[in-house]
Amino acid sequence: DVAEGLRKWATELDLSAIIAIGASMITEIASTFGAVIVYAAFLFLEQRVFPGKIAALAQNDARSRTIRETLSRVNQGVASYLSTKTLIATSMGLFSYAILSMAGVEHAPFWAFVIFLLDYIPTIGSLAAVLLATLAALAQFGEIEPTLIVGGSLAILQIVMGNVVEPRLMAGNLNLSPLVVILSLSVWGLIWGSIGLFLAV
Repeated sequence: DVAEGLRKWATELDLSAIIAIGASMITEIASTFGAVIVYAAFLFLEQRVFPGKIAALAQNDARSRTIRETLSRVNQGVASYLSTKTLIATSMGLFSYAILSMAGVEHAPFWAFVIFLLDYIPTIGSLAAVLLATLAALAQFGEIEPTLIVGGSLAILQIVMGNVVEPRLMAGNLNLSPLVVILSLSVWGLIWGSIGLFLAV
């Protein structure tokens, strides 16, 4: 009875509207990613003048050395986080590509790349990635069973990577509080929207 009800519900869906929503979401993600690149470029350009600003801020050599050492530790932590996150996002993209290809979802490389990008945003990005790929499967197949298989497989992959693999890798490198991560995402998201979510990383 449940399967029959789901089939009826699937036939009543407006697939063109779903595809239009998905396309607008992808466009927004692409524009956000472009804006993030611009902001990051300015941040990296500004980094060249940091030593002069630190020297002006610190009124003696001892304070200047302390500030430089602190910034060095921050840089090492950020580099460690980004390298670990890139490894996890790459693994997510590759495993997602395997799942989507085996399921016969069209444009699997594209959806795997979207999942790779969104995986950089903690929690929210993973949910959005699974939702987008599942909607693509629904639009293609038009049936609930293969859509549930694709969505369920991607959700299980995200749960395992996000709750088992990533915490183990991060615990060895950084002492990140989940509360601080969520608060950071909330504040940056309120200030700059989706661009802020990427920059919060």
